[in-house]
Amino acid sequence: MKKVRVLVVEDSKTMQIFLRNLLEPEDYEVIVANDGESGMELFRQAVAENRSFDIVMTDVVMPRM
Repeated sequence: MKKVRVLVVEDSKTMQIFLRNLLEPEDYEVIVANDGESGMELFRQAVAENRSFDIVMTDVVMPRM
């Protein structure tokens, strides 16, 4: 069975670590972006490679978006 891919778009390092530590032990593949622009680029790249994300978790207010 394939791992569920999660894109976490979050500018807080503390929250990034928290979410990674929460999800990875449950066998999720976690990819982290530090801001909205990076998150959009990772999302576009994943779609282009036919490896889109199953879940996107994003902060609402952050730099560069």
